Amino acid sequence: MLVNLHRPYGPTFSASKNDMTFYNKLNDDFLFKKGDKIEIYVAPTLKAMKLNWQLKRNMVNKPFKTGYAEALPAYVYKIAVDTEDLEPGFYEIHCEAEFGTGATALNPCSSKAYCAFGYDIENMPVYTTKPDDFEEFWNKSLTKLDGVDLEPEFGEIYTFKGRQINDYNVAEASFPCSYDEEGVLYDEVIAYKVSFKSADGMRIYGWFARPKKEGKYPGMMIYPGAGYHSRSMPLEHARHGYAAFDIQVHGQDCDGDKDYYKPTSPVFEHSDYSKPEEFYYNNIYLHAIQALNMLCTLDGVDKDKIVVAGGSQGGRLSMVACALDNRIKAAVIGIPHFNGQTYMEWVNEINRREEDGKSIDMSIVNKELVRNIGYYDTTNFAPYVKCPVFCEGGLIDRVSPATCVMSLFKSLGSDNKTYIPSPMMAHDWDAEFDRRAWKWLKTVL
Repeated sequence: MLVNLHRPYGPTFSASKNDMTFYNKLNDDFLFKKGDKIEIYVAPTLKAMKLNWQLKRNMVNKPFKTGYAEALPAYVYKIAVDTEDLEPGFYEIHCEAEFGTGATALNPCSSKAYCAFGYDIENMPVYTTKPDDFEEFWNKSLTKLDGVDLEPEFGEIYTFKGRQINDYNVAEASFPCSYDEEGVLYDEVIAYKVSFKSADGMRIYGWFARPKKEGKYPGMMIYPGAGYHSRSMPLEHARHGYAAFDIQVHGQDCDGDKDYYKPTSPVFEHSDYSKPEEFYYNNIYLHAIQALNMLCTLDGVDKDKIVVAGGSQGGRLSMVACALDNRIKAAVIGIPHFNGQTYMEWVNEINRREEDGKSIDMSIVNKELVRNIGYYDTTNFAPYVKCPVFCEGGLIDRVSPATCVMSLFKSLGSDNKTYIPSPMMAHDWDAEFDRRAWKWLKTVL
């Protein structure tokens, strides 16, 4: 559901996995409550003679505590974390295993890896800065879509059946074969290209797919991850029983070759917040809404059962859409990006000062900068999200940090929300989260 990549499937992780295994005997999600004993066990993949560790705030470079782990039989090490002076939040334990091979040996002298854990996150503050005119700003922005005719255009219809869907998924959609056989409802689907007009006259392109059998199906809006890329047909979504629409949100065609895709604007426009109303993502958020308008007109879509789904930037756009459009009945978001940006600006300043950030003092952030970023920070959209939400966060994700994802989740206005922590996952797709999400959708639609 949330791969969001047009490329062949491969079993490797998008980021290198650790050279160590981390586990604890209390739970498997690495989320600890106040009063819990935090003992992290570390098993390096090579014979380690000793293992040192550093305790850091999530995303902060400088540690505020260091030590050596207790050595246990079978080259396993135990780190006991003193929680007496820990504030609620997410922390990282960075480890270095020393192998005793000597500085001149052919074998490596050491390896490094880290894990992360949450402590008392129920009481973790939400780090965000919301402009006073946030609602007025977005109500005004939405008027750019007033009177914009969709002017839809449709491409050739393709039919896929049985093994053809698996073959396409593996070759083109970054899905493994039949990873969720239990959830497959249809053996034959159709797909075709759709384009429509959006804000400032930009034409947006995407792929629409649904079961071949005539009928009405829940509509699924699939928002893309970040970057300038082609898009794959959402055949997997269609055989799960959805009328699914996957878009290329930057106004580029959805099926060009790789040399076609270049940034549509200067890179600085993605980081210049001095004029929030002219910021690049203003139109990107509007394209997300206009795509919903298009989806609701497509053949076979039950417009009373609209869901949104996406990973990374796709999770970001899903939350914005839910906040700005009450037609959405449910949202599935994985590793959502651009949440809790006030915290990230604090991290940037702490790292610039080379401080450990053990205690958080938000007075050091640039107030004008975080205010302007606040128009686009999805944490500020979250209170307006009332539909059910199914969310995943990777605890060692450096793109969508755990603290920032939790800031979004805690801020959601929905009274039906689920958070799935993935302790050893970075910015990656999780098949089991997808399988659970397919089942969850059946319970809320």
